Amino acid sequence: MPATISPRRARSFIAALAVCPLLILTTVATATTTPKLDVRASVLTKTTDTTWQGEALSPQLGRGQLTLTGKVTFLPTATDDPPPGLIGFRVAFKKGWLDGCFRNRVYLRPGNRQVWDGPGRVTASSASLRAYRHLNVTEGGMTPTADLTRATPFRFDGPAEPSPGAGHATC
Repeated sequence: MPATISPRRARSFIAALAVCPLLILTTVATATTTPKLDVRASVLTKTTDTTWQGEALSPQLGRGQLTLTGKVTFLPTATDDPPPGLIGFRVAFKKGWLDGCFRNRVYLRPGNRQVWDGPGRVTASSASLRAYRHLNVTEGGMTPTADLTRATPFRFDGPAEPSPGAGHATC
């Protein structure tokens, strides 16, 4: 004998099915929300010709260590178009680590300040921080011309909107 269902129960079931796509879409939208990332280093010190290191602090991830690798070109005179340089980064926290890169430019500004600026991207991470993979970020910092071995303060944060031709995807 076939099972029968009351018309009232059938209407409830159909109404529940109509709500499910909304529930699924809301869940997916919430799950794919881009995480916020803010990493600050009060001082980065140049330890070799191509390495800068310092303690970092992130409201999202806590205290950590930041290492930048790559050649940073400081300008002896002001110019409108400093050459871009590719800088890699690794920041390690108790929760995990993030790797990435920046398309860095350094501008000579009034007051004998070398100002760092550029777009970047988180390219890899530990499993625990996988939500940050492929996050577009921007970096910035300042180095006094009198001491080209320190960047103070240095920061990077995201999500950043990729600019056309800025190199987010290429680093």
